Amino acid sequence: MIEKNRLTKTKLILITLSLLGIVFSLIFFKKETLQIRDRKIPVIEALEKSETIQEKQKKKIEPVYELVGGLSIPKINKQIKLYEEAIEPYISMGAGYEIPDRIMGKDNVVLAGHDYPELFENLVQLEMGDKMFVLENNQVFIFEVNSIFKAEEDNVHDLKQIRENQKEPMLTVYTCFGGQNTPIRTVVQGVLKEEVSIEHSDKRIQQLFTTEHY
Repeated sequence: MIEKNRLTKTKLILITLSLLGIVFSLIFFKKETLQIRDRKIPVIEALEKSETIQEKQKKKIEPVYELVGGLSIPKINKQIKLYEEAIEPYISMGAGYEIPDRIMGKDNVVLAGHDYPELFENLVQLEMGDKMFVLENNQVFIFEVNSIFKAEEDNVHDLKQIRENQKEPMLTVYTCFGGQNTPIRTVVQGVLKEEVSIEHSDKRIQQLFTTEHY
């Protein structure tokens, strides 16, 4: 009987110790979980704050330039969007104004864009007398190609002459020749032949532009 009581007490002690061990384990686990959570919260808050700052900085340094018109070159079957300035990402989506303060139909307006297949890849195929149509402010400006040549980007004299020529209303379009990262540019220039409202223009001219160019 005494031996049996001893065994019972021993079992009770073991059970009690096991329960205490479980309780202490749960308390320790909960404490560690809380500590980990407390460490994570400041990190998450810091990341969120950092992302917010980056977004604000991005908005400050990336101006938004509006779509201002369209360029259509029937000879090479191109309809290209025109943006306010010749910078990325706009010259990857269309063409941009190299000198934004120039006035279409009065100055030498210079347009630049990449030689992507959907943009100016085939510009070099133009010939003397081909037409280039520009739609801006609901006015269509019709230019006739009178000069085609190649120039080096690093040749200050060439590009200065291209950009500063103000003798008559004209359009200058240029792009890379021979792929990206090349110093050679294909340059096409045309003189203004006619200016007409898109509403009163020939239907064939209206069909050169989509409604997104208006």
